[in-house]
Amino acid sequence: MMYSSGLPILYPVGFLTFFVAYWIEKGMLMKFHRKTSTFNQNLAFDTIPFFRVAILMHLIMSGLMLSSPGILDVKNLKYLDYANVVKDSNIIDEKLYSNDEND
Repeated sequence: MMYSSGLPILYPVGFLTFFVAYWIEKGMLMKFHRKTSTFNQNLAFDTIPFFRVAILMHLIMSGLMLSSPGILDVKNLKYLDYANVVKDSNIIDEKLYSNDEND
């Protein structure tokens, strides 16, 4: 209602758009979206090999990500402090700025 004084033509345009869309969707529903007889249990059985490949790919990627040498690096603690995940920043400062090179 706020823009009706500036763009009154949009009311009939909007009405026609929704009217035509309603009848087109109704026609599509009645003609093209009917239940087909071509789908059966074979469709489910044919997708099983894809799930096996997806599980294999998931395991490979998980192994690669978790075996990354930098995933548990001490330098990542500074980011966790920045993201407010680690509450005790003394631990982070101790690990990052200690002069012990043997840790």
